[in-house]
Amino acid sequence: TWRWQMVGSANLARGEHTFKMGPGGEGGRFDSLIVTDDAEYVPTGTGVPTPEPTAGPGNGTFAVHVSDIDQPVIVKATATGMSSGSVFRLTYDNDKLTLDDIALQRFEKITQPGDYGNLTVSSVQPGRVTFGINTDIPEGSTWSGLLSIFKFMPGSLGESEITLEVL
Repeated sequence: TWRWQMVGSANLARGEHTFKMGPGGEGGRFDSLIVTDDAEYVPTGTGVPTPEPTAGPGNGTFAVHVSDIDQPVIVKATATGMSSGSVFRLTYDNDKLTLDDIALQRFEKITQPGDYGNLTVSSVQPGRVTFGINTDIPEGSTWSGLLSIFKFMPGSLGESEITLEVL
């Protein structure tokens, strides 16, 4: 059964923040995360159940609550246990969010397919970005870390979802 549970609150300054989540107790699973600047906001429904990962860690759907149309939505995509050749897809509601930068961690703005150092963006379509990491990982080893930092500009107030999956 899916349900919303408040696990903490913090007064955050403007800027980038990293949230780290673990599996919780035995049998615990993480489904959705809501970050909002509206202290009175109460989520409704039971979240959006995500299917069991089929390609390893990294899959997840996150709820985004926008209460300020002028503030960008920053998404830091990370993964653990990846091997050479791993490919990822980030999907979002193109009617509610406009992709502004695929790799905010780089000096230049990236919005098109191409090779950008250790990041290869293979496809950019409305609502979907497919990308991979160009990191040589020795056979039998895995890689964990930052995939990319995405920047979106809100197109409307309210909730939206962003999903990261391993292909």
